[in-house]
Amino acid sequence: MCRRKQYMLWSVNLQSQIYSRKSESEKVCFNLILLVHVCQAIACLNLFVFLEKKCYHRYGTPNKPIHTLL
Repeated sequence: MCRRKQYMLWSVNLQSQIYSRKSESEKVCFNLILLVHVCQAIACLNLFVFLEKKCYHRYGTPNKPIHTLL
């Protein structure tokens, strides 16, 4: 699920390069889409931190982050 974060960052970078050529209404839509992408990335990272803490507490494996187990 969180592998798409890298794609989203690349997509945002690409979209920001053509941002200056957009009309005002397109910029509003772009900003809303960008906000959704950022929120998804933050939620994704928070989920991973939560899962890692749960796994560390339950299984005691601090040397194996959860993303290496998936």
